[in-house]
Amino acid sequence: MPSGKTHKAIELVIGPFIFAGLVLCSVQKIIPLEWPFILAAGIGYLIGTLFLSPDMDLFESDSINRWGPFRYIWWPYAQICAHRGVSHSWLFGTITRVGYLFLFIIPLVFIFPALLAYWPFVLAFFAGCWLSNAIHLIADGHFRL
Repeated sequence: MPSGKTHKAIELVIGPFIFAGLVLCSVQKIIPLEWPFILAAGIGYLIGTLFLSPDMDLFESDSINRWGPFRYIWWPYAQICAHRGVSHSWLFGTITRVGYLFLFIIPLVFIFPALLAYWPFVLAFFAGCWLSNAIHLIADGHFRL
């Protein structure tokens, strides 16, 4: 298993190639992707790499420490999720982390209902987070759902 720093390096090296490919496919009209969605996915990928990695199940992980004073919102998540458990799942890993984060963001939707118009970008953001998660799991050698 690579260290947290190695995971981050792998993801930060591979990510630009993936998104350059998406931009090229968009420009060449190979896949009908609009720039704002590629940008949202790219931001999701970076956030997934730096702040929402599968290692959020370790309270002393680099990803949690990057949250600074807000790192303590992740303490319950780290206590509930065993290391390399659901957080390292292809299917549920990203869903649990992004879902947990949305518990803190949902109140904003009630305050600012116009935010609901941005759900397509949220899905693109989620896709970027999932892709980052997938590369982490491949580096770990995890291939279970």
